[in-house]
Amino acid sequence: MVEEKFKSVELLCRGFVILVGNKKGVEYVVLNEKEEETNEGMIFSVKKSTKGYPGDIYDAELSEDSMRGLKFNRPFNDKERVAVLQIRSSANQIEHQAKSQQKKAELNDDAVYDLLKPLRTAYRSTNSLGKSALIARVINIMQSNRL
Repeated sequence: MVEEKFKSVELLCRGFVILVGNKKGVEYVVLNEKEEETNEGMIFSVKKSTKGYPGDIYDAELSEDSMRGLKFNRPFNDKERVAVLQIRSSANQIEHQAKSQQKKAELNDDAVYDLLKPLRTAYRSTNSLGKSALIARVINIMQSNRL
């Protein structure tokens, strides 16, 4: 078994991001000695990394594809940058919630459509007197709260 090589780094949490398939993640980027962002960074699923808050700096050990020992160090000193990170993170959370609610609504519409299929079939297969009786029965059931 090959031992992964971990190095100690300071990470800036960029906040909440949306991954493929509308999954949630938290993005971190490595800071250099001057507290500037480098091109090195990672995105982790929320399940693995729920501690991150946009604009905070964390100490961690980083390898090629994983992170361990995430510990809060201090807040980032650039207040404007922190505000931008927090706003972007909040916007991503709102977008994720909207997509999730839309997906649930689509599933609910399909479920209602499937549940009403026998009623639509009965309505189509009867004459006008039967259609009137079916409508009256549905209204009666809805008004008497027998759903």
